[in-house]
Amino acid sequence: RHSGARRCRIAVRHVGDAAELEVHDDGAGAETERGEGTGLRGLAERVAEAGGTLEAATADGGGFRLIIRVPIATSTSPHPQGASAPPATTR
Repeated sequence: RHSGARRCRIAVRHVGDAAELEVHDDGAGAETERGEGTGLRGLAERVAEAGGTLEAATADGGGFRLIIRVPIATSTSPHPQGASAPPATTR
């Protein structure tokens, strides 16, 4: 909303033992001065809490590029052996 971008490409990939999200737009690129209102700081904190990394910068050729990588759990089930899934909730 701040970049003036007209197009945005989003890719989700499985890379080694991590999930990777890449967002690349054709807007103004990264700001050189970070304001207090940037949401990237909070996003980076949440990604770090999940053991991941966040890269945000002006992309080669212009625009803004954001890459988030988070580790993927090695378990095939999100629930411990013998435990059942919590009931689904609807709103």
